[in-house]
Amino acid sequence: MAALPDTIGLVGVGTIGSAMIRGLCRGEGKRPNVIISPRGQAKAAALAAEFPDLVKIAGSNQEVVDAVPCVIIAVLPKQAEEVMSELKFKEGQQVLSVIATLRIDRLRELASPATEVAIGVPLPAVAHRKGATLLMPAVPFAKTIYDELGTCVAVDDETMFKRMQCMTALMGDFYKRQLTAQQWLEEHSIPAEKASAWIGSIFATMAADSAEAGPETLKHLVEEQTPGGVNELVWRGQEEDKNYESMRYALDQVHVRLMTDKLTHPWRLLPRENHDFSFTPKANIVLVIVFGIWTENDPIPCNFHGVCMVRAPASHTDYILSLVASWPSCGWCFLNVERELQVLHAHFMHADLTKMSRQFVAWHARI
Repeated sequence: MAALPDTIGLVGVGTIGSAMIRGLCRGEGKRPNVIISPRGQAKAAALAAEFPDLVKIAGSNQEVVDAVPCVIIAVLPKQAEEVMSELKFKEGQQVLSVIATLRIDRLRELASPATEVAIGVPLPAVAHRKGATLLMPAVPFAKTIYDELGTCVAVDDETMFKRMQCMTALMGDFYKRQLTAQQWLEEHSIPAEKASAWIGSIFATMAADSAEAGPETLKHLVEEQTPGGVNELVWRGQEEDKNYESMRYALDQVHVRLMTDKLTHPWRLLPRENHDFSFTPKANIVLVIVFGIWTENDPIPCNFHGVCMVRAPASHTDYILSLVASWPSCGWCFLNVERELQVLHAHFMHADLTKMSRQFVAWHARI
């Protein structure tokens, strides 16, 4: 196991970067000296005040890079290219990015001539040294850092990494479920302080049983709920309402976002089942359905199945097609696409239907 770096630099003092530094500085054994950038002035000042013997604020991002052998890059995704392209890294330097959308090949380019680079996806609980972090690749220095902060799962394959990274997007849903439960208690005359304390503790208790899950752990935990009992009542009700299926669709959306970083417009998926709809799309909205394409102001009664619906401005047609084509699980839906496109030619005014037809048919042939 590699030793924890003696000195660590942080460029971008936001929520995740601050959480990592707090976790590292709260260790009982070896604690690194930390030099942080002035980005995020309030958070930087708070860290320096909390750990005055360990944390120093540099005058610039470049001063951080110049002063340390190991740099953590924790700026916002939209700032990554601009910030990193202005920095001059050193040969032999260790660079750890926590930017979720930055690809490993691009990180290597931006960090050159440094070659020991990695991407980590920590969650805020690293501040309490109880985090779960996904790491790629499994470089020793980064694994050591994240092992200090909780549990680290390392992979070397980027496809696997991106798929597993989708799970981090469930954090908001996890908290939203707790908030909903708390609000339900409060609506039934439970004081807020008691409701919140109970919800926080009971969710932590339930999660403890799966904290070190093996391949069959979660399946067994579901199966051991008392038949006919209230726990089974809830999960079966959620299943009947398609809530778990909806989660799969949401994870599909996250995966596309992580793989393309181009999803800038709201969109959603409809269940892949048989439906009879009468649709009147809103203005400036394109509806892409696997058996046809509709645009604004064209109320078309439609009978379709196997639906993927995407909402975006009409000018984004090419992107929408690439988005739909990125869901192999929907491949079985692409039947008779060329015929449907021809039938609906009069209803679509924003793209080359012949080109689109070729794209769909060619993709269908590949799968």
